[in-house]
Amino acid sequence: MENRKMPPKKGSSDVSLAFQAYESLRKDIVTSQFEPNARLRLDELRLRYGVGPSPLREALMRLESEGLVLLEPNKGFRVVPISKDHLMDVMHVRTEIEVLCLGWSIDQGGVEWESSLVGALHRLKRFSKTAVPSASSSDDWRTAHRAFHSALISACGSELLRSFHSGLFDQVERYIAISVGITDQPRDDISEHEGLVQAALDRQTEEAVVLLRQHHMRTLDKLVTQLFGPEGAAQKGARGKPTVKSAGRGRSTTLDLS
Repeated sequence: MENRKMPPKKGSSDVSLAFQAYESLRKDIVTSQFEPNARLRLDELRLRYGVGPSPLREALMRLESEGLVLLEPNKGFRVVPISKDHLMDVMHVRTEIEVLCLGWSIDQGGVEWESSLVGALHRLKRFSKTAVPSASSSDDWRTAHRAFHSALISACGSELLRSFHSGLFDQVERYIAISVGITDQPRDDISEHEGLVQAALDRQTEEAVVLLRQHHMRTLDKLVTQLFGPEGAAQKGARGKPTVKSAGRGRSTTLDLS
């Protein structure tokens, strides 16, 4: 697990509460429980998560540093809005970092890396996103998917790059979570993951890099079409803004995608 996600050492209860609030808030933002541009009011968050204002402020400041929350003077905190330019920027940077780390992992990874990669693929295949019957299964797939891409680059030897990658992964996952609310059928990309593993195990770096770039660009193309395309799976609301269903809530909300 990446260093930035490690729990604090035992000690101050305030530190533990802040980490708890951070983890809960981050998950809810990444999985689109909070809509883009939604205000994050301390009194509402206190009731939702059962922690006081000080740990919440600390958690929000940390999320702001990670690009998931905005702090506006005299207005407070809000969830970062989404945009086509931001999505493309995040995906391209994530791709370049993952490509670099994958190449290093193929060069340096041993039997333990190979085993972790095979195991991560096995777990991912058990939670296919094309057959998700419940919210808990969806969480299982998201966890397995993150673990797969983490295993893919785990032998790169750079904790700093892996930490950057983890933050960018969160950013992309948020767009995916939003798109799930406005699409009928998720993409079945398990064969793409299988191809990546085979190329990595065969130490075919150039082939693995090509497959990884194609994998990410297919995801990007689908997200751009769904969220920002001329037709768009997103329907136009009364004021001309796209509307999507909030994950797990069964209602539509008008979003500010600027």
